[in-house]
Amino acid sequence: MSITANILLLRRHLAAVPKATGTSDRRMVGTLLSNLAYFGYVPNVELLDRLQALSPASLTTFWSGLEPALKRESGEDRKIGDTIVYQNFPREVLEMSEADYWFRQILMYLGVPREAVREAPADRPALFETGKLTVLRSAEATSLAGILNALLSKPSVWTPAEQEEIDWFVANGYAPDTSLIDFKENLVYVGTKCLEAGLPFVLTTTTDILRFYAGLSAGDISLNTNTKFKSLARSRRRLLLEMLEQAPDLEEGLIRHRNKWVRALHSLHVGDYGKVFPKVWLAAKVLRESGKFATFNGEVEALLVAKDPKVLPLLQSRPGDFSRRLVYMLHTFGDEAMVAFREVVPKLPTMTLLRLEKVIDRYNVTKYRTFAPLGNWTKLQVQERKAKEYLKEHWITGITGALRAEIRSRVEAKFPEGVHLDSATEKVKLPTNNADGALPYGRGTEFALPEYVKFIRTATYWKATNGTCWMDNGWNFFAEDWAPADSIAWNHTDTLKPAAVFSGDPVNSQNSEGTAGQLIDLYPEQLVAKGIRYGVWSILSYSHIPFDQLEEVMGLMQLGENPEAGKLIEPSRCQFTFQVTGGSLTRYICYLDLVDRRIVYLDAGLYGNVSSAKVNEVGLAEKMPAMLDYLATLPSVHDVFRDVSPGGEGLPVRYSDKEVEISTKTAYVFQPENEANDFRAMALEDLLP
Repeated sequence: MSITANILLLRRHLAAVPKATGTSDRRMVGTLLSNLAYFGYVPNVELLDRLQALSPASLTTFWSGLEPALKRESGEDRKIGDTIVYQNFPREVLEMSEADYWFRQILMYLGVPREAVREAPADRPALFETGKLTVLRSAEATSLAGILNALLSKPSVWTPAEQEEIDWFVANGYAPDTSLIDFKENLVYVGTKCLEAGLPFVLTTTTDILRFYAGLSAGDISLNTNTKFKSLARSRRRLLLEMLEQAPDLEEGLIRHRNKWVRALHSLHVGDYGKVFPKVWLAAKVLRESGKFATFNGEVEALLVAKDPKVLPLLQSRPGDFSRRLVYMLHTFGDEAMVAFREVVPKLPTMTLLRLEKVIDRYNVTKYRTFAPLGNWTKLQVQERKAKEYLKEHWITGITGALRAEIRSRVEAKFPEGVHLDSATEKVKLPTNNADGALPYGRGTEFALPEYVKFIRTATYWKATNGTCWMDNGWNFFAEDWAPADSIAWNHTDTLKPAAVFSGDPVNSQNSEGTAGQLIDLYPEQLVAKGIRYGVWSILSYSHIPFDQLEEVMGLMQLGENPEAGKLIEPSRCQFTFQVTGGSLTRYICYLDLVDRRIVYLDAGLYGNVSSAKVNEVGLAEKMPAMLDYLATLPSVHDVFRDVSPGGEGLPVRYSDKEVEISTKTAYVFQPENEANDFRAMALEDLLP
């Protein structure tokens, strides 16, 4: 099932309701409410009123449109529970000895059908739990247009799910307003889709044009990896060369990605257009002959080698470059660099202000420096910060003071009536550049592990009809100081029982649909009793097949009270349900703090040995303290508003509205849980001035 308008709305906790006609049927409304609760939703008062006014025919129309969206987003339509080896999990596995478990497992590897080595599925008790329900609100006529504009305004790269949404909008006749797009990779992605749909767009910089050509070649628009540039139709070659001819940074842009441009210009047959596009032809000739252009970066580097303070006014002409070099400038030129940088603060994007303020504020606090070269987290490097790298305190206060003042000025201009800020919004991180992101949250976003939760169930599900493969579900556990404690994985299943239980290792090729799933159940109280505080959840491609080369890979996390009740996969229990995509072989989804009872979102493709999560204990123990330092430098929703005074009619900005009455027409609520509240929900992107 491809994406639909109902899916777009549901992801924002909205539902489209037809106009009321005829006489309603209260019994049908009751059935509908029960069905919504099964998927973990409850309508707010306004939506319930509208549903109660629908005729049976209209109510049926509403549900027939919403149900497929609910099933797709929750994974219900994949019937994941049916792919689990032991259907009476976890009891059936808990009652096996280690020898018995492995005897059965080896038989399955040898080709014996799983039905021959397991018990017949038994009836499971009905599910009656006090789990969290997400409030569903009624969509407005402008909701879809608002979703599109929020996507266009996102200050970081779109995730695969968001790219899928952009595809839907373009395919359904929405012309994206490219003036709303500040993030370059998103602009280029829209450009490729607009070209295919015959919609207008404009690209102005050389690097954007290179990204665009990479996109047309089905390559990497981030430019982090090489692309095999395709031979294009003559009309498209002319379009690209015409944009290059007009680019103000032609020579510098060609140098910045010299090797890629040599290949790209060759594929564009630039020599055929020497008279039509003379600037491009001449620049390409110099590039091929290894000539040198006078560039901004070259001038900056020369001045830095000479430690010439003339570099400061030069960098002021490009505030973004100045912000990226700020720490080095402070160490090299001291107070002079601080004063020069404060002058360009008003010219920086709000997201840059927020990120930089957080980094500088914590610069002397963080113990580690982390580097993900070209955004590749599998090559993450960690170094301990040296004393000589620390910044002087008056630099920190001088820079952060200017950044905070500018942020406050912009927020007050956008929200003149003020805000009512919930301190818990510190737990909601702003989106980061995560091109393979599984969920729309920023890394470091926190979720509570409620007291009613007695077990945590994580699942992997995959579909591959061209052979046997495994997408392994695994957990690594650590003590208070992040010392390795133990693990649970496909080949290490018994040492933590009954505190952690593995569901068996399926063979997807024995299934005509090529589907398979693994479950792991964790019991927090029992894990803590074993001296374990932290757990890190990973999904590993044992078969060395990148995630995006399979037909589908999914991950799920469920929270519940009784592991034997209900189905193996219950939509109402879901904390996360997500697609695993990208060209990597590893995905670290989140970590658990079992003492503070919280779940912290990671979604990083850290390096790991894909043979088993067990092998990665030591490596993670070394990386996770640095990861925590890194997460602490990421800005939150609270950081946007923390200096703004509350106002009588100000905008509510809350983590949850569970026990809060919201009377304003508009609010931002990260987790809507109070069905009595009726407001227009602001998107996260709408909060940023």
